[in-house]
Amino acid sequence: MPTATAISRTFTTEESTAIASIVVDGTEAMIAFQSNPEKIYTYECNESFVNQLEQILSQDTIQGLGYLVGISRKNQDLKEVQL
Repeated sequence: MPTATAISRTFTTEESTAIASIVVDGTEAMIAFQSNPEKIYTYECNESFVNQLEQILSQDTIQGLGYLVGISRKNQDLKEVQL
């Protein structure tokens, strides 16, 4: 179970061609994609995803954010919540 991690970040297309914004609050992640930044997808996330996200965001240059989201959806570290 993730710790009380709170992350809120928006990205320009230069920073991430895939992800427009990401908000993580506990076990909930809300992600907007550059293709439609007004539509926010809600996911249940685990500690593995949060740890990897924190690593990516701690770098001077954001690399692999879209890949992380894609592979995390595939391996169920991110599970879409149907609202």
